[in-house]
Amino acid sequence: MVVNEMTRSVQKKGTKTVVAAAVACLASGAAFAAVNPADAQYKGAGAFVTWNGEAPSVPDANPIVMTGAQAQAIGGSGKNWVSVVKSSAGASGTMNNLDIDLTAQGPNKTPYQDKQLILVLSQGGGINFGGDKLNVVAKTDFIGGGNNQLAGIYSEADAGNSMGISAKKVNVDLASTAADGKSVYGVSSLGGKVNITSDALNIKLKTSTERSGSKQYSETAGISAGTFGNFEGYRGYVGDITTSANTVVDVNVESTTATATKPNNDSEFGGGSPVFGIRSEGGLINLAGTNKVTAVANGADAHGVYAVNYAYNSSLGLQKFNSEATVNNLTAKVTSKKGTAYGVHAKNNAVLNTVAVNLTGDVDISASSTNSKGIYAVGQNVKMDVGEDGKTTSIVATGKGGQGIMTDTGANLNVMGSSITVSATDESGRGIAAWDGSTVNIGNEKTETVKVEGNFAGIISVAKGTTVNVVSKKIVVNSTDFGVHVQSNTEDPVAPKEHATLKLKADEITINSKSLGLSAFSNGQMDVTGNLTVTAENAIDVRGNSTMNINTDGKHTTVLNGDVVFETPNAPGDAQNSGKIINAYVNVGLHGENSVWTGRSYQEYKVNNKYEQIVELERDPYHGNVTGFKTEISNGGKWIVNGNSFVNTLNLQGNATVEGNDAVGRFNAGEITVTGANNKLLFKRGTEVKTHLTVKQNADLTTRVDTAFASTLNGDIVTAAASKANFVFEKGSTLHVDDAVKYTNAALAGMSKAYGNLSMVLDNGSLYVASDAEDRNIDIASNLTVNLKALGDQDLAGGADKFTIAGTVNVTAGMNGTTPVTGVTMNDVVVSGTENKAASLNLDNLQTMAKSLTVSNGTVSLRGETASLTVGDLNNRGTVDATEGTVVVTGTLDSSAGKLTVANLKVANGTDKNVDGFKTLTALDAGTGAGFTLESDRTLDFVAVEKGGILTANGTLTTAQLTNAGKLTANTLNVTNGTSKDGSLKADILNVAGTFALGDKTEVGQATVKGSATLNATTLGLTKLDVAENGQVTATSALTADELANAGSVDADTVTVNKTLTNNGTLKAKTLTVKDGSSKNGSLTAEVLNVAGAFELGTNELKQVNVNGGASLAAQTLELASLTVAQKGKLTAADALTADTVDNAGSVTVKSLDVSTLKGEGTLEAENIVFAEKNDLSGFKGAATLNGGTYELTDQNAVRWFGGKTTLTGASVNLSKLTNAEGTLANITVDGGSLTAVSGQIFKTKLADTYVADPEAIVTKAGLKSGTLTFVDAKYSVDYANKAGALIDGMTLVFKGSLVSSPVPEVPPAVTPKDDLKADDLTDLKADNKIVFDAALDNTEKSHDSLVIGSPDEVDGTTGEAQNIDKNLGVSQIKLSDKTNLVAVNSNRTLTLIGTGANESLIATETGATLEVGGKNTAGVLALGVQSDAVANAGTLNVDTNIGQKGLVEVNAGSFTASKTVTNNGQLVVKEGAALAVGGSLELKAGSNTAVEGILNTAKDAKLNVETGAKLALNGVAAIEQIDVTKHDNHEEALVTVGDNAKAGKAIIKKLGVGAEHLTFFLDPIWQEGAGISDASSLALTDLSSGVTSKFIVGQNSVLSLGATTAVAEQAFADIAHVNGKTWGEDITAAAYADKPVDLGSTGGLDINGGLTSSGTVVPPTAKDVNVASKGMLIINQDNVVADTAFFTAGSEDAKVTLANGSYVAIVNAVKDAAPVKLAETVDNRGADVVTDNPFFSGSIATNTLTTKFESEAGLAAIASTGIQSMARRADFVMSETVANRTSLDQQLNAGFNLWVDVTGERYEADKLDNNGSFRSDAGYAMFGGDMQVAEGFTAGMALQYGDASVRSDISSIKNSIKNYGLTAYAGQKFGDAKVVGELAWLKSENKITASQTAMNQKLDVNVYSAGVRAQYELAAGAFKFVPSIGLRVSHLETDDMTIGTIKATDSDLTYVQMPISLRISGGEVAASGWTFAPSFKVAYVPTFGDKEIKVYGASQDVLDMSPVQADFGLRAVNGNLMFNADMMIGGGEYGTSSIGGKVGVKYVF
Repeated sequence: MVVNEMTRSVQKKGTKTVVAAAVACLASGAAFAAVNPADAQYKGAGAFVTWNGEAPSVPDANPIVMTGAQAQAIGGSGKNWVSVVKSSAGASGTMNNLDIDLTAQGPNKTPYQDKQLILVLSQGGGINFGGDKLNVVAKTDFIGGGNNQLAGIYSEADAGNSMGISAKKVNVDLASTAADGKSVYGVSSLGGKVNITSDALNIKLKTSTERSGSKQYSETAGISAGTFGNFEGYRGYVGDITTSANTVVDVNVESTTATATKPNNDSEFGGGSPVFGIRSEGGLINLAGTNKVTAVANGADAHGVYAVNYAYNSSLGLQKFNSEATVNNLTAKVTSKKGTAYGVHAKNNAVLNTVAVNLTGDVDISASSTNSKGIYAVGQNVKMDVGEDGKTTSIVATGKGGQGIMTDTGANLNVMGSSITVSATDESGRGIAAWDGSTVNIGNEKTETVKVEGNFAGIISVAKGTTVNVVSKKIVVNSTDFGVHVQSNTEDPVAPKEHATLKLKADEITINSKSLGLSAFSNGQMDVTGNLTVTAENAIDVRGNSTMNINTDGKHTTVLNGDVVFETPNAPGDAQNSGKIINAYVNVGLHGENSVWTGRSYQEYKVNNKYEQIVELERDPYHGNVTGFKTEISNGGKWIVNGNSFVNTLNLQGNATVEGNDAVGRFNAGEITVTGANNKLLFKRGTEVKTHLTVKQNADLTTRVDTAFASTLNGDIVTAAASKANFVFEKGSTLHVDDAVKYTNAALAGMSKAYGNLSMVLDNGSLYVASDAEDRNIDIASNLTVNLKALGDQDLAGGADKFTIAGTVNVTAGMNGTTPVTGVTMNDVVVSGTENKAASLNLDNLQTMAKSLTVSNGTVSLRGETASLTVGDLNNRGTVDATEGTVVVTGTLDSSAGKLTVANLKVANGTDKNVDGFKTLTALDAGTGAGFTLESDRTLDFVAVEKGGILTANGTLTTAQLTNAGKLTANTLNVTNGTSKDGSLKADILNVAGTFALGDKTEVGQATVKGSATLNATTLGLTKLDVAENGQVTATSALTADELANAGSVDADTVTVNKTLTNNGTLKAKTLTVKDGSSKNGSLTAEVLNVAGAFELGTNELKQVNVNGGASLAAQTLELASLTVAQKGKLTAADALTADTVDNAGSVTVKSLDVSTLKGEGTLEAENIVFAEKNDLSGFKGAATLNGGTYELTDQNAVRWFGGKTTLTGASVNLSKLTNAEGTLANITVDGGSLTAVSGQIFKTKLADTYVADPEAIVTKAGLKSGTLTFVDAKYSVDYANKAGALIDGMTLVFKGSLVSSPVPEVPPAVTPKDDLKADDLTDLKADNKIVFDAALDNTEKSHDSLVIGSPDEVDGTTGEAQNIDKNLGVSQIKLSDKTNLVAVNSNRTLTLIGTGANESLIATETGATLEVGGKNTAGVLALGVQSDAVANAGTLNVDTNIGQKGLVEVNAGSFTASKTVTNNGQLVVKEGAALAVGGSLELKAGSNTAVEGILNTAKDAKLNVETGAKLALNGVAAIEQIDVTKHDNHEEALVTVGDNAKAGKAIIKKLGVGAEHLTFFLDPIWQEGAGISDASSLALTDLSSGVTSKFIVGQNSVLSLGATTAVAEQAFADIAHVNGKTWGEDITAAAYADKPVDLGSTGGLDINGGLTSSGTVVPPTAKDVNVASKGMLIINQDNVVADTAFFTAGSEDAKVTLANGSYVAIVNAVKDAAPVKLAETVDNRGADVVTDNPFFSGSIATNTLTTKFESEAGLAAIASTGIQSMARRADFVMSETVANRTSLDQQLNAGFNLWVDVTGERYEADKLDNNGSFRSDAGYAMFGGDMQVAEGFTAGMALQYGDASVRSDISSIKNSIKNYGLTAYAGQKFGDAKVVGELAWLKSENKITASQTAMNQKLDVNVYSAGVRAQYELAAGAFKFVPSIGLRVSHLETDDMTIGTIKATDSDLTYVQMPISLRISGGEVAASGWTFAPSFKVAYVPTFGDKEIKVYGASQDVLDMSPVQADFGLRAVNGNLMFNADMMIGGGEYGTSSIGGKVGVKYVF
């Protein structure tokens, strides 16, 4: 078979010839393609696929599978390179999805066995390998020598050689299996560029190759780049390999040979083939993606990343050049079992070349082998950068002798990262080792942590020129031998310039080592800056003139746990490879309170072959002396010396301490210099301290007595003292002696003189006077300060008779074992200094007693709340300061020449002159003295006047607590709580803020009772009494005052106010007599109210009211039994007056009147009266005016009608059914009202069934002035009506019934009935008539084009043929012919239409018509409806209506609909009581005015279009679907007002339409004093989808609602007001509610300003602004808040919210964890308050955001302060204790039925509840029970309990009225002297809560279910019985849910277990008069376990006292079957609970 030679053209993709050709080739031995060699060596190379630029430009990339034989055959004989795919110059394009699989196995003994195998070879061109994959796989056992290679992808030297690899995944998998096999390369470049942009590059190489020849070597490299040197014309082509940032590289290289790598030549390698993950030998490598390297070797060396400046090639020899490798995000794991593992290895052996390694991103390197190196950098020009700021760097070396980082021979290494870890923890491991001039920089200021761990050493810097710098925020070094070490290998006196250095700088530095912490040898220098902690045996170890600087900047702390040692092993004749100089320059700074050195300092070297520890400053000439050891201590630093020590220089620089323990016997210091304050040098007494001491000016030092003085001691008694040599105390310095010794007077004198006038302080000592001493005094010199401990009963001055203090004595509590001693006893004390230096005695929290105290030029100070000073007489000419303590003067106090400041003063006699600060004052029994006088105003917490005490206050005395049992006189007395029942009180003014009781000996002029305060008295007579809100005054008898102002509660039997009563609270009295005043804002309850002046009522409960002549009474509502208004008296009831009887001789004005019997001759005005069968008004003969209401008089009820004159101004009265109305009419005047009658009641001639033409004359005596008169006769004629109108000129006459025409003359008296009017019927009608016919005008027979009411000439337009009626016309309807298309009203004529029904047309037309109101020059009026109940007043205006500029449409009464278009150019008025519904369109033109006083609404599809320049006044009720605005050329804005100064408007607008930006709303209300928000003008815009682009001005007494109805807004305000106590009209005058976010667009604005009252002067708000003025409130619904989104926006622009000082922002629906409310992008908050609808939430505004906060404390405190659970538990406790007492063993139980009653009263309070809750209560309980003995020793019984309690709290002015009901069943069994009692109980507590936060106002119940058992035992001792008892009682307390705003306190059911423990003692009976009396005493303690807290939103509030204690003191009296008992009870417990009360009981046995 003959096969053609393969050409450069290969088969097309898709054929199957490739393998076949290979087989054919093998058979023939022919080559496929020739190679164009680059040089002679390569001329024999062959290629399977050649890519050289010839067609096709890109060969196919079919799968290529080759065998070794095929590979051998390609080359043929003599060709040693075999390429599978080879490119050459000219090649280009992309080969996709190349897949090569080469298996080159044997035979190995052929001539071609050493052929080099290159799977992809690029020798030129610019090619690319693309597609999804590039697979290069080969396995061979071919042998070779040197770098005879197996290569996957290889780019060779060529100036234009460029290879791209873009295949998504690249897989290179190569294996050389022969022992003498090949070097293996994954991706390599020797002079060409390889650019890899693949997603993944996976390289897996495995070799078994090893070399044995001396020149032989091998290697395996995953990625390798080199430089091709000079060779046959090629000059320095640099290999360049790059990957993209998204390329993930995974390199796995393995060498399996067991032979170690052998260095050969220039460190090239023989033996086992070393492995390299990434290698640069003069090349450029930049791997920008993520890179993982795994390098594993058995016997050979392994390298993760390797860079070197040379390469050895068997052909080219040794070449040197620059190398560079950059690897990003490197993870390298390198291991070698027998060789050496290098994580990263860089070296350079040439001076001129450089090696640069850059590891960027995160770095994770581990190297594992013996002597492994994580990073190894060696050589002069090696520079390595590892890591990157913000990334993580980890370098780990494992194995014996491993080094994390090693640098050598001038290399430069920088390691960076946020976290840097270097570790070499195995045996002999070193973390960081720098040698021989190398430089290592670890971290920088951005590094968070550097952690270095080394077994042998942590960090070392060795040899001249070596530098290590470590910088981080935190440095941690852990080691066993050397922690951090530096040495320079010289020991010159001055270190050479290039000495080794090591610097540590960090915020926190920690060094841990077993041996040496910080060490510096042989001229090395170490600088440490940072908060340092060293823990090592030798914290610092030095020698050889080295330098160690530790925090010498004074800014960091130093902690040394170990010794400072100057040592060397060098001894004469035995150098031990170490220097001999012992000196080093050590500077240690112990600065800051956290700086502590615990250890000693010494020198250590051999003396006579034995190591000694030496502390002498001068000793051994061989090693020299230490001269450079300096320690500075300041700012709380401390040296704790634990053995003999030395230091050359010791500087104590303020707050510095050197303290020795008991092991210290010697302390040598060359020089000690003391500066600053609070320095201590403290060694045990007897320690040898050698030094020269200088205490600088103004410094102080504390030391022991024998350190400071040459002293004489007798045991612990110092008998003499003198100065020491070498001790210098400069001027102004201070010496403190801290020693527990006793000082004699002689010793004190010697010490005070020892160092001149040195200021001295003696601490912990005491004073001593021997019992036999002649000198009985103790004198403290002026330069001495003595600090003493209290000695209790032992004399503080050592027994001195006189204790004279010229200096300072400070006394604090002593100790007796563990018990504090606070008592101080002295005799006569004199504190007397000089004018230049005052003396002082300072007593700290002590109780001091002295016979007398004299102070002169001195100060006595009592410090602490428990401090007290008790003296007989106090003569103070200096200063006595007891600011927190107590001074008791049992004799006379004289401080007139001095100054006394005291917290608590108890004094018998004297004055308060120069006495200040006291908060409590007790006036002691004055004896024969004048008592104590307060000459100035005083405010005190407590005042007590004891019996016999006299206290006079010449000014104002203010006290929180007053107990007066003596005599108290004051000008003004302000008291919170207390009593004066037992004393005498005289005051011009009394102000009470709490609970205060007055006695009978009281003279008070004016009294004020403040909020939540209570004043109790029997009788009170005052000039003025003022009771604030929640204040309470109780006078059990009479209260008389000229003036009484009550905002709280006043309760008295009789109250008389001679001048003015102002009651805004609650006033109760049987009889109240008042002149002037008001109770409109209060509640008044009285059986009788007498008013003699001007008085105003609010809430009231009255039976009888008498208004005297000249007096006036005003009220909203009155409901009385009787009312009497005297002549010239006046009563006004704004709402209603209901009474059984009213006798009015004066004036009564009411809105609604319901009186059973009305009489009198005064005046009455009412809007409405109730006139039913029970109402008899006939007795009223005065004048009545009725402004409203509808009344029908009949023959039956007319007799009960008013007996006097009645004027109808707005009322409607129907007399038509009266048979005889003449008398009634004679008393009626119609002046604006309506009267319905029949004609005969008014006129001489009445209407009949026949035609009647003339009424002739008026016969009625009624006053017919104005209003409406309706005739309801069955028939009427036009003529009659016309003439009636002429007779009654001022009124509108309405005629109902059937219309009849005049009889035909030819046929008399025939009558023609007429259904409708004809125009001809109106001929004789007066032009200006006011007659309305309840009939239609039938014009259907007319053929005119128009109907003109007025003049056709006035019609604005063409009238055509006009029918003219030039007179007023009133009809029910107009019927038009089909030809008439216009109805016009002008010429000052009025058309009145009253309609025939709601759905009936007012103008009937089949073809349509137009109604024109108003002429060109004259007015026209259309009136819809009349004031008459007899007509329909309803209809539909079914034609287009145009109101001209002079036109007027009035809707007077009834309800009308406009179904077509109404265009208003003039005026449109809807009057009060009338309604207009717009079903079509309402157009309001520029210049028009529309006023709605009644009701206006628009249908769903109706339109309201307002032109700018128009005005719309909504003063009634309006419901508008949408408002559109049209811009008029001459006007910018249209104005809509809601409400005016006469009336509040109520409007709801669903949506703003087009042009709304030209609309301004002004809410302008009526203002009524005391009106609520429901009385305000309101506008609701409910649909915000089109934005809020109009301008809204919310004026006084107005509310705007956006996104919701007004009802929602009003409820929101009510909720807020309830919680925060805000009042509409006082605190808040205008409000806007926003239910959801508001978009103002670019034109909208909002101004909430209650100060605005008129639209005429208002400037619209600025666009995009929301302004809230003072007293304005903006309410936001938090439910609809969107997080991080502005609530108010302005389209695409920013809105601004401005909040004035005094304004409010309110949040409703506030819930926990709600999103903050970003009000707007810009918020100008000038002092707004934030309130919520929930007391559990508060709010605040920061920048532009309002945040609500769950305030559990305030809410929970309020709940607890209601006492709900506490009082229920208390009632249950009382019930159980009562049963326990009744069933006690000592209680006599007779056979038969025992009936008993117990009544208990008590004051119970808790003032220290959680969250500052508190309450106080007065409670009473009555318990009724019965029991009997059922069997021997067994009794059973039942009892009922009723309780009533009143709870009060200052928190939210809470009051809780409680009633409780209890039932219990019990049984007991006796067992000898023991008894067991069981009990079942139920209690229900009903709570009625009121508070200033009205959200708390509610009623709720509590049920308590209990079961218990008690065991008792009776013991007798003489006449007394002792009954101890113990029990167990389980209770379950259930509380109804409590709702406060949105909060429900539901988690409030409690289950608890009580263990009552008690002891009852009774006996000592005494008999008298048949009675037996016995006292008793009982104490009970009830520890309680279980639930005690309620929870709201997870926050807890304790409500139960878990440790109640109660003691009872009682007396029992028994006579036969009857027993009485009386007890006094007192108790207490947790949370400040206390109780005091009494109980009486009776038992009777049947």
